[in-house]
Amino acid sequence: VDITPNGKFAIVSMTGAGKNNGDTIAVIDATGPHPHTVDMMTPGTGPEGFTISPDGKWVAAALLLGSGAKQSDWFKTKGGELVLLSLDANTGELSVRSRAPVGGLPEGLAFSPKSDFVYVGNFFDADLQVFRTSGGNLKQVGANIKLGGQPASMRALPH
Repeated sequence: VDITPNGKFAIVSMTGAGKNNGDTIAVIDATGPHPHTVDMMTPGTGPEGFTISPDGKWVAAALLLGSGAKQSDWFKTKGGELVLLSLDANTGELSVRSRAPVGGLPEGLAFSPKSDFVYVGNFFDADLQVFRTSGGNLKQVGANIKLGGQPASMRALPH
């Protein structure tokens, strides 16, 4: 669960027990006396980790795809995918804007303070990928950065 910087929306992701499922991200209007779901969408398989940009305009989700599956599973993949979604400030509607390939079992995600970069930690590959988010398009910046261990989580400064 994460909250938008203005406190209007709470966002949650639901991952289907590590299987090949069209899992969902839900947006909850947290204002008023009766919080309620205003949007639910499927960005792809396994949105295990996600983060909201400091400017509140974007949600980045790391899709596991089949990268966490057993070798014998029919849906096994080598890597995952980063998806960048726009968040409508009035309605809470999410829309996929861009996708980019990432490494195996992407879990850690964080935005830069100005929302112009997103960082993805790939657990199996023990590395970090950096993407520019210009105009809603993801473009990897430089080569993957090898880490001294496996990144299981990551957080940036609070909103």
